[in-house]
Amino acid sequence: MTPHRGTFRFILMIVAIVGICHASTAGEPHLAASLINGTLQTEKPGTIWIEIKNDANASEAGLVELGNRLPPLFEESLEINASEAIGISAELMSKDSQIRMLSGPQLAGSLGAGDTRTLEFNALAEVFAEPGVYPMDLNLACQRLSNITISGDPEQPDISFQYQNVTESVPVNINVISGPRIYVENHGESFLPGEESAHNIVFSNKGDISAEDIHVKVLNGTPFRSGDGFKAIGTLEPGASTSAKFEIETENETALGEYALQFDVVYQQGGVLQNEEVVTIAAVGMPSELNSMMLPVAGLLIIVLGAHLGSKMSSRPMRNRQKKKW
Repeated sequence: MTPHRGTFRFILMIVAIVGICHASTAGEPHLAASLINGTLQTEKPGTIWIEIKNDANASEAGLVELGNRLPPLFEESLEINASEAIGISAELMSKDSQIRMLSGPQLAGSLGAGDTRTLEFNALAEVFAEPGVYPMDLNLACQRLSNITISGDPEQPDISFQYQNVTESVPVNINVISGPRIYVENHGESFLPGEESAHNIVFSNKGDISAEDIHVKVLNGTPFRSGDGFKAIGTLEPGASTSAKFEIETENETALGEYALQFDVVYQQGGVLQNEEVVTIAAVGMPSELNSMMLPVAGLLIIVLGAHLGSKMSSRPMRNRQKKKW
């Protein structure tokens, strides 16, 4: 077959064009979305993965048939797939101020019938966000081939492709969790100035998922120091607690009062290493044994002092009062 000598001119247009011949369309594109991963942890930037799919019926090819208006050379080559979603853009929008989007619209290219593509969106659940489900909207926009018109000389036709803008909004729900929350329980034992003593420190997980392979150590600072390194305390499920024993020294001449006792905590969360600092309030003062001894002594002093004052009052002479005679 010899090449056709005529030129083949295409005119791409978004608005409708009236021509001599109109093509028929079938199997229009339809975009759907499904959540692959939609979990955010408060205070930490996270990624939301969403898969979009062109749900156009693949069995209905959606071909635009140009018929016999063209020379045989072009009849087969110009079957256009009207089910293709062209130039897709996607934007995830939050409906709640507690969820802040960190990424803008994403470009997804074009998708034929049955094709899929995964998009990533970055977001942050604010520190005040309560754990739970938060609704969001995935706004999708694309173009589809709506019509083809043919005009002019059949041997040198003018072909115009007409495109239509398509927009869809797909509801998406994401889940917000607090994650592991490692706390140090209030330590009731007093620390003594200038002394080193052993203390059992209780750690608990007040979050909503487990923390694995936890290691803890004392962060040296005023007025507490410890030569112990990291202590392994295993895994803490939500609501669970365990203890670790540390030798802790209190600086000499530390004034009596309450001070921050800080710990470095390292753990695994879903295979990712996490690190944070936790703190509790510790009291520096007299030992509890000395306090218990001082209480009866103080009580005895009060009794003795009361008896002494009572004896002085009873030994004071009474003055006789005489009535005046008028």
